[in-house]
Amino acid sequence: MFYEKIAFPLAQAFARLPQLPFGRDIQTKDVLKWRCDYVWNTNIMVGVSLYFTNRMLIDLSVKGTNCAVLFFGDGRVNPHAIAGHESPTKANAFSRMTNSFDDHSVLEFATAFFKAARHQPKNFHPPKVWHMGWGDPADKRNYIPLPFYEFEWLRKDVGLVQPGEVHHPRVIVVVSGISGQVLSYQRLFLPITGDFEPSLPGGQPPLNEKTVNSITNSP
Repeated sequence: MFYEKIAFPLAQAFARLPQLPFGRDIQTKDVLKWRCDYVWNTNIMVGVSLYFTNRMLIDLSVKGTNCAVLFFGDGRVNPHAIAGHESPTKANAFSRMTNSFDDHSVLEFATAFFKAARHQPKNFHPPKVWHMGWGDPADKRNYIPLPFYEFEWLRKDVGLVQPGEVHHPRVIVVVSGISGQVLSYQRLFLPITGDFEPSLPGGQPPLNEKTVNSITNSP
C-alpha cells in the first residue's frame, strides 16, 4: 500500500522534472525492481529503492508515512569514474563531445533544477561549482576538462567545513553538458520534511499522500 499510494507516485512526480532524462511519464512497468529497507528486526521502513529499465535509480527516504527523494542517478554514465580513472582514454573521448553549457548557463540550469526539487536558495550558501576534469588542473599540458559539472549547496546553518568533515546538510547535483540534463542528485543530512524541519525557518509541509497528490497534479 505504501509503495502504490506514496512511494511510486512521489518517484513519478520527481521524474517529471524537466531537467531529468526520463523523457516521458514513468509507469509501473518501467520499474525493473523495487526494494524496501527496514531497521533490523523491526517494522520501521527507512528507504525505498526503485530501479528502472533505462538504468536509472531513485531512492526515497522514509519516516512514518512521509518520504522524500534522497537520491537520483543515471546509471548510463559516471562522470566521477571518468575523472578519476587512471587512464585518460575515456576522458579524451568525452572531452571531444560538444558541451552545450558555459559557466553561466550551467549555473542557471542547475539552480532551476534545485528549485524544482523543492529546495529554497535562501536556505543555502551559494553553490560550490566543480567543472569536472581529468588530472591536475595546475598541469595545463595534461589536464583534460570534461563536459560535466558538480554543484554542492551547503545549508546556511553550516559554518566553515573543515577537511575530513562530511556530516553537513547539503545537496549535490551533477549535470551533463552533453545531454543538457541532470545525471545525479543527492540530498544529504536534510530532514524529510524539507530544507529544515517545518517548525524552523524554511521548513516545508511533509511529503505524505496529500502532498504527493498536489505535486503530481501541479502544472
